[in-house]
Amino acid sequence: MNISTDAGTWPIRLSDQDLVSWFKKDFQNIDFIKNRIRDEFHSADDELHQAIENLRDKPLYQQTEVVAALWRHLLGRAIVFLKSKDDRENYHDAEDYGVEILNKFLGVFRDFEPLLYGAQVTRYRDHMAHTICVFLAGAYLISRTIQFSSIDTGDAILPKSSRISDAEKIAMWCVMSLTHDLGIALEKMAVSHNWWKFDLAISYTLLPSQSTRLSNQYFL
Repeated sequence: MNISTDAGTWPIRLSDQDLVSWFKKDFQNIDFIKNRIRDEFHSADDELHQAIENLRDKPLYQQTEVVAALWRHLLGRAIVFLKSKDDRENYHDAEDYGVEILNKFLGVFRDFEPLLYGAQVTRYRDHMAHTICVFLAGAYLISRTIQFSSIDTGDAILPKSSRISDAEKIAMWCVMSLTHDLGIALEKMAVSHNWWKFDLAISYTLLPSQSTRLSNQYFL
């Protein structure tokens, strides 16, 4: 069932499927996604578009591998786009500041998260899927109502040429929404008796050269 307002027609409750359907139809209208900066700047453009196309009409937490790829490429694309718009940036290249490693870290956390919650397992949720949902919901609602152009970023005192564009605002929203839960992994690990399992899994995933040494440390 929908409701109608001056801003348009809305589902009474937005589901993951509603957001995915909108995103797959409209992502080419999102500037930081549609505007290829330069081919050499970010080779993951095709991977991002493929990750979007791979989204299915079902809850995000039920498509973990697709969501992980989407998270990685959306965040990387937003960072590289924002770098390209910053005159202070010296390196206009494909470097996205460790997003690949961070994505692997979150993948391990996703696998261990139910253990880290322990007795709080009823409160468990897939935080990577949650952050994608937050990004999509914000982009959907803002683009259909107030528009990103009306968001005050405090840059009115700057020359017009230096003010933050609408494209930069939605890229900033992407970075904020996709990273707002990063501290949960460390918080949960610190209070869980399973922290050592998570630590060991991270060592195997991110530091393969150190895995033998760490295995000996824990088990010998």
